[in-house]
Amino acid sequence: MNYFTRRRIRSHGREILRQARHLRNWREDILPPSDLRGLTEAESRLRNAMEAGEWARVESRSGEVGAIITRLLPQRPGIGFRDNFDILVVAVAVAMGFRAYFLQPFKIPTGSMQPTLYGIHSRIQAEPTFFDRMPMKLLKFALFGEWHMEVRAKNHGVFSFRGQAANGIDGFVFVGGVPHVVPRDTKEVQYAVKEGDFVRKGSLLWLGIRICGDHVFVDKMRWNFNRPQRGQIVVFNTDGIPIVPAVPPGTHYIKRLVGLPGQEVGIRTPSIIVNGELAPDPRARAIAANPKEDYSRLPYYPAEGGPAIPNPFTSPSPIRRDGDAIRLDTARYLALGDNTRSSLDGRYWGAIPERNLVGPGAFVYWPFSSRWGPAR
Repeated sequence: MNYFTRRRIRSHGREILRQARHLRNWREDILPPSDLRGLTEAESRLRNAMEAGEWARVESRSGEVGAIITRLLPQRPGIGFRDNFDILVVAVAVAMGFRAYFLQPFKIPTGSMQPTLYGIHSRIQAEPTFFDRMPMKLLKFALFGEWHMEVRAKNHGVFSFRGQAANGIDGFVFVGGVPHVVPRDTKEVQYAVKEGDFVRKGSLLWLGIRICGDHVFVDKMRWNFNRPQRGQIVVFNTDGIPIVPAVPPGTHYIKRLVGLPGQEVGIRTPSIIVNGELAPDPRARAIAANPKEDYSRLPYYPAEGGPAIPNPFTSPSPIRRDGDAIRLDTARYLALGDNTRSSLDGRYWGAIPERNLVGPGAFVYWPFSSRWGPAR
């Protein structure tokens, strides 16, 4: 018998003796004398075998003592479930603590930060590919957040597009007056039928890919050591912000900081003005990170490359025309969306109190795309 085998048998024997000693200390006063005597004799035989170096006997004697320990221990039904449940509770507690103090995940639902970060969006795809059929469809979703979907008519009738929004992402079309929800971010080419066509129940209306929005980790520790900087992507909550009616309090937004406390920040299309001087566009980092993409051709990024004056809203906007500016008080910040044509941001509601800031966007962790990695 080689050295490592002997060492393993010796260690196991010592552990069995330790467990027997623990059992006696724990239950000696309630165990029958015959059981205690049997345990003591079995321990003695195991010690004698270990002292004699008879390793084959040590192995069998260890099993004998172990069987007695198992018999004398109180029965605990469901011990496996309870142990696993304890592990689960501890894991959840650790995860929640990590989320509360270090990194918190956020999902981006809309396109207000495009082209830097994407919300839920869609694209036309004429036919499903091999990866759009089960079971590869599940793998594609797990990796890339893409799900092939189709919208079919629920009834007979005349097709009509009226442009109503179902939510911030989808819109309504109608077949015989019955609404059907379809992605509206590809409306120029999204329909398989034309306005006024008569369609039958089950006819295809839309076919394509629905893509999940980017999921971002927010660093909740960084601002304990460094102050917020202009150009950072930040997450904040809307509590206490005099926000337009379209957005309720208690929600979270993700935007880019363009103004810091004590600054006067405004817009002179196509530039941001800070303290009366032209300031570099803070989205330049996003452009530098994706040099192959032609941002000037994207509808959500103006050809001139700067922020736009907002469209009129039901509540007065702090920035309503070229040259308007906001004076930021102590501990207040101004944030705008990169998607200047479709972003509800500081142009409408003004400054954000510092207490509302959650942290800077740190990392796009899902889905895997060209934007996966550090949030810029």
